Amino acid sequence: MVVMVAVRTRGDTAHPAHPGRQLMPGIIRELAAGKLLIAARELPDGNFAETVILLADYGAGGAMGLILNRQSDIPVSRAFPKLKAAPPDARIFVGGPVGTTKVVGLLRARSPEKDVRHIVSDIFLVAEREPLEGLIGSGADARHFRVYFGYAGWAPGQLEHEAVEGAWHVVAADADLIFDPDPATMWQREVRRTEGLMARR
Repeated sequence: MVVMVAVRTRGDTAHPAHPGRQLMPGIIRELAAGKLLIAARELPDGNFAETVILLADYGAGGAMGLILNRQSDIPVSRAFPKLKAAPPDARIFVGGPVGTTKVVGLLRARSPEKDVRHIVSDIFLVAEREPLEGLIGSGADARHFRVYFGYAGWAPGQLEHEAVEGAWHVVAADADLIFDPDPATMWQREVRRTEGLMARR
């Protein structure tokens, strides 16, 4: 079970993406676990600039998500040296600036594994170390399983404030995008697509 951790990731003051932007209160209704946050082009925060985030938790206690498009050069096998079967081609992802010693996983599976939590579609969050190490040690396919150090977190009301200020485009999650084979170009593709959809409204 995932415990919601309410934190501020930007200090005590939230910074709007664009001070003169018209507020969009309707976007608050779209925020939910399983949604994707696409960073707006004007987002000034280096922690989140040009990111695509999967919201894994959202509620009165705050929000928690994982950055999907920041793949590191660190092999999973180096982070878990005792697990001899760790996939040699799998790399650790930087899930966010909070709790950088915490490790979690995202799993894509048709049937749920033990000790995982459903997020959206066939995507599950693996938040406990034992099942996480079990998946890594079994040589889980890197196309359907990814490991993240750290996460993105928002205190109660913080994400809502950023959303109405235009910092994020909130869109439905796509399982194929969550496990996109080219995370380095994910934000560029998604921000263009999202802006195109908004222009046609």
